[in-house]
Amino acid sequence: MEETREIQKLHGFMQCLIYFFLFIEFVVFIYPDAPFWGLFQVAIMRISLIPIYQDLIYSKLLVLVLICLVSIGTLAKKSPELDPKKSIVHPLTIGLLLYFGSLYLFGLSSGIVFRYTHWHDLLYMCASLFGAILISLSMDNISKLLKSGLGKDQWNIEGESFMQQVRKVETPYSVNIPMLFYFKRRVRKGWINLVNPFRATLLIGTPGSGKSFSVVNPFIRQLIAKAFSICLYDFKHPDLGKIAYYHYRLGKKSGKLKGVAFHVINLNEVEKSRRINPLRADYIRTLADASETAEALVEALKKGDKASGSDAFFTQSAINFLASAIYFLSRHEKGKYSSLP
Repeated sequence: MEETREIQKLHGFMQCLIYFFLFIEFVVFIYPDAPFWGLFQVAIMRISLIPIYQDLIYSKLLVLVLICLVSIGTLAKKSPELDPKKSIVHPLTIGLLLYFGSLYLFGLSSGIVFRYTHWHDLLYMCASLFGAILISLSMDNISKLLKSGLGKDQWNIEGESFMQQVRKVETPYSVNIPMLFYFKRRVRKGWINLVNPFRATLLIGTPGSGKSFSVVNPFIRQLIAKAFSICLYDFKHPDLGKIAYYHYRLGKKSGKLKGVAFHVINLNEVEKSRRINPLRADYIRTLADASETAEALVEALKKGDKASGSDAFFTQSAINFLASAIYFLSRHEKGKYSSLP
């Protein structure tokens, strides 16, 4: 993965940084006045003024801290078969002795082994270099032996997971939806307790994400079981309607829904729909009621915008005539023929 490659590049850069600072230490403390630096002499002088390079022990500690940081970020595989003594204790002890023991060699007087370099300077650099290598190897072996958790949650799954409600809180009005959630490397069972559904519930999801199955269906089942009146718009007709009717029948059988009726309004299949007679004599009590009913029927049959001018005159005439017919039928023989064909 791209992210893993970037981490590997950063780790390699940090490893190079260890030996770069070790090289700077040798330059500042062993070869500060060597004439072969030429133009770099000014830069070396300015580096030597940095507080870290005022004392050799500070430079040693800086390199040691870098070694520890790089070892923590090592992406080595866990290796439980490592021998702690041979792989960690012995190299770490020898490395620390060489690394900090080289301080004793610094500043001694000895013969020149080659130009600008004395024997004690050469031994100091070798001890520091091999000591740093042994410390780095032993620290890497520690990360192999102890499986560190750093870098394992690269998608922050553990960081974003949290404990959720595992207890079912049921009230006469609640809707309780079972769920599964992830926490501490385990999938747990929990509950979404909607104890106050009167405040509305907003359900958002892409098509096919399981909104009906996971939320809408439990709402239908539990609200019908608790004798709520429901106005259900079945967008996936007849899926939700079948569920609602099944649980309505269960409620009637158990005796919880006494006096409750189930009605369906289906504009596509009118023969399966609950229908009423808008011209029933009980609904047409005055001429004003007949006029309102006639106007509603005419507006429903019209296409396009409302008519104006002469068209409106003829439309109003039709409404008046239809209103008269409706009112007459509602009164003739007690409304026996007052019905839509």
